[in-house]
Formats: sequence, structure tokens, C-alpha cells
Amino acid sequence: MVHKEGIVYFLKSPDNKYYVGTTRQTMQKTLVQLKSYAKKGKNVSSNEIIKSGNYKVEVLGTYKDITSEELKKKAGVIQAKLGEKCVNVLRAGRTQKDANVRKELYQQNKMEAKKYYQKNKESILRNLALKNMRIRGSPPTQRSIIKYKITRNDMMNYYR
Repeated sequence: MVHKEGIVYFLKSPDNKYYVGTTRQTMQKTLVQLKSYAKKGKNVSSNEIIKSGNYKVEVLGTYKDITSEELKKKAGVIQAKLGEKCVNVLRAGRTQKDANVRKELYQQNKMEAKKYYQKNKESILRNLALKNMRIRGSPPTQRSIIKYKITRNDMMNYYR
């Protein structure tokens, strides 16, 4: 599929590490999305750069009428030139073996998320009950109040 416009860009950390990306959105929207991923702890390559805080953004090229594959190839050339300075896990032109490494990282992250949930399940569900209370504008059910030990003070704080 040919897109109207595609951008190849990089994020550069203060210690000269690079994340090379492509987007069909505006850079502003892309940065908001990448910051959101970092904040939520999603397992994406750009986190290393975003979390460094003082990073630089540079658009390397804007292309008209380009396919996603062509755009990724352009990014792949830059990633290859940067070599070890590039933090991207997925790189254009990598082999199936490299893809398997990525899959292993995904599975590992998935297991860590499950462990986190199991460890913090009560707290997560309690906060969810309070959040739903605020959204709905009504107090949680008596069952939820008892189960998650929700106090009157908790409910008052969530209505503010």
C-alpha cells in the first residue's frame, strides 16, 4: 500500500545512542505515542532513549507516495550505518534468527507482566474499582467495598 507521506527520523540520547524510526503520522503525534509507551513500560526499543530524558529528535527524510516496506528499507540503511550505536531491536534486513530473538524478548516481557499482575493483583483491582466509581459517578458495590477494603476516605479522595 502506498502512503501519501512517510518520515524517517531518529532520537539521539546524550550518550550518542540512536533510535531510528519511521512514521506516517506527524512527529508530534509520534513523540506523544513513544512517550506513552515509555511511561507504560511497553517493551519498545525507543524506551532507552526516551527515558534518558534529554534526547534530540531529527527528521532524516520526508518521502511522498512511499510504501511501508520502502520506508523501512530507508530506515534500515541508516540503522546499519549506526551499527552498535543503534538501539533498535527490529531492524530492516535482519534474519529470521534475529526475529526469533525478538519473539523471545516478547515472551519474556509477557511473563514479567503476568508476574507483576499476580504480585499486585489486589492493588490493581482495588484501584480499578475506585476508578470505575469516579467514571460512573456512583460508589462501588458493597461487595467491592468489603473485598478491596475501600474506606470512606478513599471514596472521598476519588471524587475530588
